Amino acid sequence: MAKKTEESKKVMGRPKKTIDPVQFEELCDIHCTREEIANIFQCDENTINSWCKRTYGDTFSRCHKVFASGGKASLRRRLMTIAMDDNGKGSVTAAIWLSKNYLNMSEKLDISNNDVEPFIIQTRRGDFKLGMQKKDKDNDTDRTADQETSD
Repeated sequence: MAKKTEESKKVMGRPKKTIDPVQFEELCDIHCTREEIANIFQCDENTINSWCKRTYGDTFSRCHKVFASGGKASLRRRLMTIAMDDNGKGSVTAAIWLSKNYLNMSEKLDISNNDVEPFIIQTRRGDFKLGMQKKDKDNDTDRTADQETSD
């Protein structure tokens, strides 16, 4: 085995990027993307992923999911406060959004064919009613009710 000399103790390559874990967690909390976090720390996105593996023992995606959950809760709390103002003047838009997402409410309209009447398209030769076609028994051709009465 070779002796370690003063030269062998030198570290090769670029020094590891120092990233503040508290700042990283706060950035995740406000839902910054990996690209945005990399720009803030002035490094590559792959460096962020490697740092997460060294620091937390997991990938960026999983770390982000854990640290972003606090931000989601804060946002939900704030939205509920906006929607349910104590003065009775809450945001209607926020209340509607919450109703659709948490109470499974929707604005779907039930349209049935029972109330639908055929509409009329006017042409130079006369009116043509959609859905009112009859077969001519003699010629096996399609004719409208208006065409039959004009013959």
